[in-house]
Amino acid sequence: MNENVGHLVKQELSAIGIEVELKFVPWATELRKYLMNKVPDTDQEPRYNNGPGAVSEEPWDLLIIIFNTNPLSPSGSDVFFATNGGLNFWGCFNTQIDELFKRVKSKEALDEKVRKELYAELSQLISEEQPVNFLAFQLANAGFQKNVKGIEPGINMGYNYHLWYFE
Repeated sequence: MNENVGHLVKQELSAIGIEVELKFVPWATELRKYLMNKVPDTDQEPRYNNGPGAVSEEPWDLLIIIFNTNPLSPSGSDVFFATNGGLNFWGCFNTQIDELFKRVKSKEALDEKVRKELYAELSQLISEEQPVNFLAFQLANAGFQKNVKGIEPGINMGYNYHLWYFE
């Protein structure tokens, strides 16, 4: 799937005059050489987020990775956008974004009106910074026969498929 998306992105960028060289690497290589990072000339162990000054072993301008998040309720997206987010390997650093992620997970955000305002502000800041772009989000309705048991609906339908069974 990454290859198909890569060719599509190359085609779209070429149409506006941006030359793209595609380089497909195995997932383990992508993780190690492109996603793990550290601050240069330090003894840091490479991780997926070693802070804003960290860089990967191999330089890159654009990575196509298949991740999933929920744009309808983005509080779980802090792993990508918060300064200390575990998957913030592009080095997003904005104290306002960090504060808003804290607030959307607080008692204050139990009020629906306040939560909408916080999400709106958070979405605006992230779109202005644009450290990463989620190209697509699949919304789907899944249907199953009544005799299929063990299904736990959620954002990642099928995560526990190995526990499903027929009654």
